[in-house]
Amino acid sequence: MDPIGPLTPAPALGAGSLKSTEPKDPKDKDTRQLRQTAQELEGVFLGLLLKSMRGTVSQGGLFGKGTDSEMYRDMFEQEVGRTLARRGGIGLADMIVRDQVLRKAHESKGKPQTPNPAPEVP
Repeated sequence: MDPIGPLTPAPALGAGSLKSTEPKDPKDKDTRQLRQTAQELEGVFLGLLLKSMRGTVSQGGLFGKGTDSEMYRDMFEQEVGRTLARRGGIGLADMIVRDQVLRKAHESKGKPQTPNPAPEVP
């Protein structure tokens, strides 16, 4: 059972267009493992984001006060983060996979990849 109920993933930051850069063979073991790892990282990030957001509001509601409630809230936020990532998340996993696939393609062609310079802030 999903703790947050049914969701339909909405492409955030144009994440839907990033999937087109993946290899055409979905059975590629390295790409599947990379996607799984990137998705886990996105889940951890979203869980930490939720925890940080919780710190900005007063406590109460569904959970009581105390160490046991704090531990349950942490576990709840981690699971919500994982669930969000599995259902599309915010597109972080897609961007990681895209970056790594492009990096691998550049390396296989023998071209060193130069990092993009950061834009100047006015």
